Amino acid sequence: GSASYCVGFKAAKHYYGIEIDQKAWAVGVLRLLAHKYDYENFVLGSSYKYFDENKLFDFIVSTPPHLSTQKVTDSRDPFRSFEYVEEELLYYGMQHLTENGKLACVLTPSFFYSQMPSTRSLRKELVENDLVSKVILLPDHIFSRTASSMVLLLLEKRKQTPFQIQFVDGSSFVKSIKHKNVLQPDLLLCAINDIQSSCAKYVPSRDVERFGFSLDPKRYLRASYEIPEGYKPVFIRDILSPCEGERVSPSDVECHILKVSSLSNDPFNWKIQPESLAVEQISGSGRIVHSPVIVFSKVSSLRVSLVEASTDTPVFIPNNIAAFRFNENSVFIPIFIYELRQKGERILKGSLVRNIRDYEILQSSLFLP
Repeated sequence: GSASYCVGFKAAKHYYGIEIDQKAWAVGVLRLLAHKYDYENFVLGSSYKYFDENKLFDFIVSTPPHLSTQKVTDSRDPFRSFEYVEEELLYYGMQHLTENGKLACVLTPSFFYSQMPSTRSLRKELVENDLVSKVILLPDHIFSRTASSMVLLLLEKRKQTPFQIQFVDGSSFVKSIKHKNVLQPDLLLCAINDIQSSCAKYVPSRDVERFGFSLDPKRYLRASYEIPEGYKPVFIRDILSPCEGERVSPSDVECHILKVSSLSNDPFNWKIQPESLAVEQISGSGRIVHSPVIVFSKVSSLRVSLVEASTDTPVFIPNNIAAFRFNENSVFIPIFIYELRQKGERILKGSLVRNIRDYEILQSSLFLP
């Protein structure tokens, strides 16, 4: 538990530790006693509730309960609400740092791209105030309570690289020891400090703002690919354009309904006939389209497909599915859809369920024959 920090410091720093798990706290106390350290500053409790207004810290390190909604509002600031505990920890943690203070926090990937209002607002605030220093994607399976890859966020009050955020892919710095994945911190630190490292990249804050304040490391660390012989790069925006359709809200109107489950991952099964879709009452927000469109799911796998809607057989497309008109004379549709599916898999590879926006696709490019 957090008692390890005190032992690691070897009394060289003034340490204050909070452990929420009673068993971990008890083991920590015993460990401190075994190393002849005072455990008075190692308390049992919840760190996100602590933050004494009279105390400032040079460094705050935390692994909060991920996506816990134990506390949504806070009496200290009645005009501020938080969706998750880690949001409150980051917000108040930054207020309790010294002038040169730093805060390191291990978070789930969803924090870095979630469009929940409180989460996005907090990311926006951190970026605009130039507090985000590093975003480090960690290897899978290094934490016993989750098999997912986690992300380390480092915030700094006084950064060495103003208005630049370093994104690091640390997913490969891992070693299997007795069937357990163990992080290799020395190699990861070398990669972070090496300005020529292929797994690290500095991104201007203005570019992060352009992407809606997303801090998803996979968005900024996409690998570069050699252009295959006989292929050329093509911008997707030159082929697709957003389809607004006929915007509708829940009603008694019945229509062929497209659902995410209707989209297939089969590379040879990408065409959807309206007649194959159930006719149901419209139960959510979306739009009705009256012409063929290319669609993809905005969550999880893209499942790019072609829906052959028409004026005789219109299709209702909900808001969790993006729809685009296309110029069929400018590209061979089967190859285009196949390559677009491959592009989506590279973007989403290894991620938890996440949202992807229309403009992310439109700003991308493909290699087409």
